[in-house]
Amino acid sequence: MRTLLLLLCLTLGLLGSDAAKEAAFLGVQTHYAAALSKAKKEQKILLMIVVKENCPWCHRLIHRTLGSDKIKPLLNRSFVTLVIDRHDSYPSTFNEDFFPAIFYVDPESQQSIYEEIGYVGVKAFLDDMQTAKQMQKSLYSTEKEGKKQ
Repeated sequence: MRTLLLLLCLTLGLLGSDAAKEAAFLGVQTHYAAALSKAKKEQKILLMIVVKENCPWCHRLIHRTLGSDKIKPLLNRSFVTLVIDRHDSYPSTFNEDFFPAIFYVDPESQQSIYEEIGYVGVKAFLDDMQTAKQMQKSLYSTEKEGKKQ
C-alpha cells in the first residue's frame, strides 16, 4: 500500500507543470518584464499563460495544445508568448485562482483584451487567438475613430 501511494505521488509530480520547463519546451519567454518589452518592440499581443506547479491541466495545455503542429508555429509569429508560474512576478491585475490561466495582453495598455481559464483544446485555442487579434484591432480602430471626431 505504501509503495502504491509513493508511486502515485511520483507519477502526479511528473505529470505536473513547472513553468521554466514548459517555457523551454515551447521556446518562449519566462519573465513578464522581458516579454512585455519584446511585445511592445515587435507590436504583438502578449500571450501570458499562468501555470502552477503539479498542475496536470497546465501540462496538457502546454504539450497537447500549444505544442501541437497547428499552434506552436503561431506562438512566435503572431504573439510574444510567456509561460509564468503563479508565484512569479507579474501585475496583480492578472491574479487568478484557477489554472492554467490564459491572458491576451495589449502591450501598450497592459490590460487583458481576452482571457481563458482552464485547459483549452487546439480548435478552441485557435479560435481564442483569432478573437484576441480581432479585439485588439477593434480596440485601436475605436481609438482612432474617437480622435477623428
